[in-house]
Amino acid sequence: MIYCFEAAGRVTSGVCSTCGSACSSCSHACNNACNSIQCTACCKSLTNVSSRPLGCFVILAFLLNVPAGILAVLSALDEEVQRCRAAPVLAWCYGALMLSITNAAFAFYMQHKLASAIESGTQRGARDIFRHAGTIVLYDFVFCFYIMLFAAGFVFCFLGVGWWQTCHIHSWEAVWAALLLLFFAFGTMGFTCCWGFAVGCWGGLEALGLSSSLARIFFGVREQPVVFAAPVQPAPYRMAAPGANTSQALRPGY
Repeated sequence: MIYCFEAAGRVTSGVCSTCGSACSSCSHACNNACNSIQCTACCKSLTNVSSRPLGCFVILAFLLNVPAGILAVLSALDEEVQRCRAAPVLAWCYGALMLSITNAAFAFYMQHKLASAIESGTQRGARDIFRHAGTIVLYDFVFCFYIMLFAAGFVFCFLGVGWWQTCHIHSWEAVWAALLLLFFAFGTMGFTCCWGFAVGCWGGLEALGLSSSLARIFFGVREQPVVFAAPVQPAPYRMAAPGANTSQALRPGY
């Protein structure tokens, strides 16, 4: 029995040593791979995007439009879609791909535009953010063009679902792409309402003199330090000698 236990222990020890060596090799390989593709820089870039103003909007655009674009490409490669002549489903797939790319690009553009306007100013309160956002909405040509494209894309998604039903296509990639684009449209409208409401609440907190650290974290604006002026000390006075002129009884001196 002793020899049996010793043999079992040696086998177990050998298996564990082999597994440990394999895990160490995998860990070393993963570390080398991460260093080669600079995962740290990639994570830092993602952190910078999420911590800036409209970071939630950029993440929403990325999570919904990238899969929508991939599904549109897969649908365009489907043979049933390519053979369909009853409705322009293939053209819709290409249009959905361009719409998803435009949505993601506009999210990054809007974040860069608003962050640059905020960082260029001296004040970073709620009123200033609202003023910068209003300037972009009223005077930015790209924003005005995207609003028209956004409305057209909303209708375009419903047309795609109808064309998909007309062609009797068995694959569902085009439908899922249209649904993701519609989710992004509704999510954008909801985020805009919540963002405006949050700006108003932040402005109310500032008007009351209350802390708004949570709102500053949400909007990605760093709180500027408040600098207080040092109190001015009065100059010491000394009494004049007895018999001196009374108009010069008190005079500053050290």
